Amino acid sequence: APNNNVATSGLQDTHPTQRYKAISLQAVDKVAEKHPALLPHLYDVKLAGMVFPFKASPYYVDELIDWEAEDVRQDPFYKLVFPTLDMLSDDHRAKLEAAYEEGDPKNLIRTVEEIRADLNPHPAGQKTLNA
Repeated sequence: APNNNVATSGLQDTHPTQRYKAISLQAVDKVAEKHPALLPHLYDVKLAGMVFPFKASPYYVDELIDWEAEDVRQDPFYKLVFPTLDMLSDDHRAKLEAAYEEGDPKNLIRTVEEIRADLNPHPAGQKTLNA
């Protein structure tokens, strides 16, 4: 029988298509289980992740980050994927850590919102001009 497949190699795909599932901040503990080099940095990533949006591609996390590096925090893909407290000013970092240590969830949320407002005060009418 002739092969009527157009633009295919004729090879069967041996890997079933997996639905893309982003890694969220809530799943970062599972990433650390799989990649123990992240364990010492969980506090940093989780706290910074409260301020900065975090969603990671499993491909970046599992395939591109050099988890065997002497200091994984210096890996360019690690820097691209994971938020860190180094991304905050000393003042914002101190406020966030103090609110976290205090243990009051409402104050922590308020502090995160204040830091976000400082980082992006909606210049050029961002909130009023964008639909």
